[in-house]
Amino acid sequence: GNTMLWLLLVTLVFGSAQGFDFSLLLKKAQEPEAAGGVSCVLCTLGTSIVEQMADIHDKTVEKVLEEICSFFPTEVQATCTYYVDLFGDDIVKLFIAGNNPDQVCHGLGACVNPQCLLWSTSEQAPVMPKPSFSLLQKKRAAQFDPWAWFNQLIDVLAKKHEPIFDFDSDRFSMEPTLRGSSWRGKDCNDFDAEIYPGRIENGKRLKTVDQNCNGIYMKDGIDYEAQYCANSGQLGTVVVGDSAGAHFHIPQEYLNASAIHSGTYKNLLFDLSNEFDVPEASPYTGYMETNPNGPVSSIYKALLKNNKCNHRDYQNIAVNGMRSGSALDLAKTLSRNQTTDNPVFLVLELIGNDVCSSHHDFSHFTTPAEFKKNILEILQYFDTTLPAGSHILTVGLATGSVLWDYMHARTHPIGTTYSNVYGYLNCLELNPCWTWLNSNATVRAAGDKRAAELSAVYPDIIQNNKFKNFDLDYVPFPLAEIEKVWSAKGGQDWQLIEPVDGFHPNQIADALMADYLAAHLNPEWFGPVNPNNDKITQTFGDQGGY
Repeated sequence: GNTMLWLLLVTLVFGSAQGFDFSLLLKKAQEPEAAGGVSCVLCTLGTSIVEQMADIHDKTVEKVLEEICSFFPTEVQATCTYYVDLFGDDIVKLFIAGNNPDQVCHGLGACVNPQCLLWSTSEQAPVMPKPSFSLLQKKRAAQFDPWAWFNQLIDVLAKKHEPIFDFDSDRFSMEPTLRGSSWRGKDCNDFDAEIYPGRIENGKRLKTVDQNCNGIYMKDGIDYEAQYCANSGQLGTVVVGDSAGAHFHIPQEYLNASAIHSGTYKNLLFDLSNEFDVPEASPYTGYMETNPNGPVSSIYKALLKNNKCNHRDYQNIAVNGMRSGSALDLAKTLSRNQTTDNPVFLVLELIGNDVCSSHHDFSHFTTPAEFKKNILEILQYFDTTLPAGSHILTVGLATGSVLWDYMHARTHPIGTTYSNVYGYLNCLELNPCWTWLNSNATVRAAGDKRAAELSAVYPDIIQNNKFKNFDLDYVPFPLAEIEKVWSAKGGQDWQLIEPVDGFHPNQIADALMADYLAAHLNPEWFGPVNPNNDKITQTFGDQGGY
């Protein structure tokens, strides 16, 4: 493709977007058979964008390849140039010979299965000018391999779901990315493990110190924390779940050749270091006032509206691709002390990965018995760690077959239909949700059936189990209800889905979901209204922001 960084970006689009683990994807890319899978996707989508940019701007492919590296952040331009120099001549030759991106990538040796085509409609063999090295041969011959550097970066992100920059090891950070304050409330002192969002003020410490980072503290001799927040019913917000809870999002202009310009990738490194998630706009922990992709509404903002003493008390512990079987380990990264911290409103949402996989069979489905065991273990763990008076909301699995109904006939930002993209990935056995992103209605229905069976586990647990430190509720995943609200406003169903991955709820859907939950849940779960809210704003403004 035009650059390895660009191709790696595409990997993440169709990897983490639909529940595919970063580290697993990297392992696949390094296996000998990768030429028929990951490398094929990388090459085909990357060269598609190069070809389209050449057509749109009336330039040669060679000229686009010369210019494209300048579009990336300075830190990665050298890597981009390296790969353009390595593969550019052969890509240009293959395009000049009349090949389309599928054929170019077969000619390079990146693709090996003639049945797996994104663009081609015939089985005609590609015109091949016999490049001196195949894609994989060149990779092995390279003395410098930026892929290894990127591998290490993603390996850290995939395995460590706690802040990377956390000097006092309290699981809160002053840096936004790498699981920092984008995910968990900003630490106001990263050298003191007893100062972090959500804690109860320690009366033995100086009251001029903001111990819980909510921006309220003693000044002018007045203990405002005690005056405004004591006995106000403070609650933290937590989500433990998957990419929907993390709000997975990749800007569609990253893949839309007509929208790519010199500033398109200015936030690329930030996006990469946040795993292409936007927890700041999640329906659970979102704190942004506005977002270019739609309104931001969240459980956290609802709690904050009721009580400004809850400022910064949020933890987004959601990971792309999370299944119930791995969620207990994820839950254990929650930072909450039963004695020193305030209670929480915790959302447990696993809306699809227990029925989603790239495998072309149903063996990957989590069984109801397994799911029940997994969820019970998580809840039992929370009962030993959450402060008394907490609340846990469980969210059911999605009825994912609607994704095909909404999206299959529409055009993906890459320029072909979602049906073609889904089918292409299925052919390569790289579609992370073969179950629902599938033209076979029987397969999609089987996914819905198992999803419903797994969702039914939650009410069963609620009916037959009691927990000491939290009450428990359940809500079916409300996509149908959200769609009705959106339709009444004149919207269309496809406008609720992320355009790049064609899988996740987008910003509009997330905001509607948060509003739906706020309207339908027990209002006591959102805590009482603090009568001092206006005084807090008058005294402390934005309370230090985020």
